Amino acid sequence: MRILFLFIPRISWELSGNSYIKTGKLCVELWYFVLSRKFLPFKNDYAILGIYNGNRINFYLRHVMDIAVLREVFVDKEYEWSEVKNPKFIIDLGAHFGDTTLFYHALYPTATIVAVEPSPENFERLVKHVKNIPQIIPIQAAVGPVDGTVQLHVMESSLGHSITERAGSQSAVTVIQLSLNSLLQKFNVKTVDLIKYDIEGAEFGLFNDSNPELFANYYIGEVHNDLNDNNFPPVESWFKQFQQTIIPIKLNRFLLKASIK
Repeated sequence: MRILFLFIPRISWELSGNSYIKTGKLCVELWYFVLSRKFLPFKNDYAILGIYNGNRINFYLRHVMDIAVLREVFVDKEYEWSEVKNPKFIIDLGAHFGDTTLFYHALYPTATIVAVEPSPENFERLVKHVKNIPQIIPIQAAVGPVDGTVQLHVMESSLGHSITERAGSQSAVTVIQLSLNSLLQKFNVKTVDLIKYDIEGAEFGLFNDSNPELFANYYIGEVHNDLNDNNFPPVESWFKQFQQTIIPIKLNRFLLKASIK
């Protein structure tokens, strides 16, 4: 928690429109949020207003780890990609509470964004974040190679829910699974500009024999080699039609950017 606490000024600067006065105000609000989660009994969502790329963003924070998410998306800018120019249609796989979805909406306010999230709690928060933004369409589902249902293993942290059972799994819920083909058919589109994915190991089943060049021109997402329990070939081997950039994040995890050649 101490590290997150120290990152709050940088997060506040990025989410204040680079205003010193608003940065100070937001710092106080975020520090209060972290301390209240630890020491106070009430746990209602904590609303803050951010400004990014000149656009207002309403956040409803619930867990201390939400601070880590804001750092990853808005300070580290993990999913920013200057090569992507004026996308019209984006799919966010593993949308969590809408953090990256809101980031992309701030960058590309006219783009249609389909935000896909399987976890019931995360999806409830996602809907709360995007309900007043008509360009964002939330879908409650996992994504995989075929349509059907799948068991989602629920972790203590909202960041770790996965179709792969892992140490610390607390329970499992049955969720709908959609293939990329069905997802695009749902919106009557053949290909989209950008697919972002952070789906906690499901990327191996999703991209195995999926011909990703049929669905999007750009892909960006986290690859969790530590969750490749079924011994699928490396995800990067399925992007043969793409230029690839691999950026290490932590042990056995990396960010893969793939753009169509």
